[in-house]
Amino acid sequence: NSFTSLIINNKKKVINPRPMKGVMDKYTKQFRGTKQHDAHEFIGEFLDRIHDELVEKNPKSACQYITDSCFRTEVRVSLKCENCGYERSRKEFYRNLSIDAFLSSNNKANVEDGINSFFKSEELDVDCEKCKDGTTATQTSSITSLPKSMILHLKRWIDRKGHIYKNKAAIHTPDIIDFSKNLFEQQQQQTKYKLSGIIHHHGNTPYSGHYTADAVRENREKNQAEEESWYSFNDKNVTK
Repeated sequence: NSFTSLIINNKKKVINPRPMKGVMDKYTKQFRGTKQHDAHEFIGEFLDRIHDELVEKNPKSACQYITDSCFRTEVRVSLKCENCGYERSRKEFYRNLSIDAFLSSNNKANVEDGINSFFKSEELDVDCEKCKDGTTATQTSSITSLPKSMILHLKRWIDRKGHIYKNKAAIHTPDIIDFSKNLFEQQQQQTKYKLSGIIHHHGNTPYSGHYTADAVRENREKNQAEEESWYSFNDKNVTK
């Protein structure tokens, strides 16, 4: 009845989600019952709970926790004074990246453009702590460490004068996503990720709707022309 046991003790290719939901109901109030909840918030809370449990059981572990090695992206955020050139930086950590894929007025959305926008430099109004005269600084963000698996959250909800609506335009998502241009330094690490799953929200408001998922699975039959196939999951219904 713990979060880690769901992952560590499970040797099957397919996981029954009911035990996971039962554990979440036990430890979190916001996801109890059968009401509509946000999938992005759910996976965030789920990974946070697993991480907290791992730290509690082994607080002085010399090895990296699985929640970090598999999902944590480390980002270096720097501020450089435009007046004197003084630069300071800090580290930020993400278990998923929330990106805006709708950057053009014609609604031609692209995941790669959204990622590049997430890491683009911007000018901020900031008082320099060194020269005291500088009032603007350039902020840059770059990746210093990548996880084994990357979770991307695509922003679709738009708030216009208090009214929230959903942008339903199609988003181009390539089969391979490369983060090499977003690295702080050209490091010896894997930068390419192969698309393996997509979660879809069906509905017009963020408070209701239905979730389905698409996922790629390996073809076990030798006579298959393709090594992998995509499957759609809609509750108990699975179609190829």
